[in-house]
Amino acid sequence: DALAALPTLEDAELPEVAAQVAATDAVRTYQVVAEGPALDGLALRVDQLVQACASATVDAPWGMQVSVAVAAVDVPARGDSSGAASITLTHQLGTVSSLVGIVSEGPRAVLLAQTGTAGAAPDQAGFTAL
Repeated sequence: DALAALPTLEDAELPEVAAQVAATDAVRTYQVVAEGPALDGLALRVDQLVQACASATVDAPWGMQVSVAVAAVDVPARGDSSGAASITLTHQLGTVSSLVGIVSEGPRAVLLAQTGTAGAAPDQAGFTAL
């Protein structure tokens, strides 16, 4: 349902995007900046996402099952719209924890994500401060 709610864009409408990654042994941080008219008025409804799909089990390739848990993360109000969520993937090989936040203002949006490596969880307070 969440993916179906995303708008379909023609190539000319797609935003321009730039990204960078910073990595340590425990955490990877991703920053993506996008700009384009399709982002103007972007509404970030994390609460509705969590309410509609707080958990799910996905059948992945090679017979693997992945459990997904999504929870809202309280972040300061920024720009026209902002929101964040924690996402935890649990599968046969272990657990991967991530934090994802987005801020939009007019035709611009910034996505910030952190993913723990080797079973480490990102620091939610540090992430929120970013």
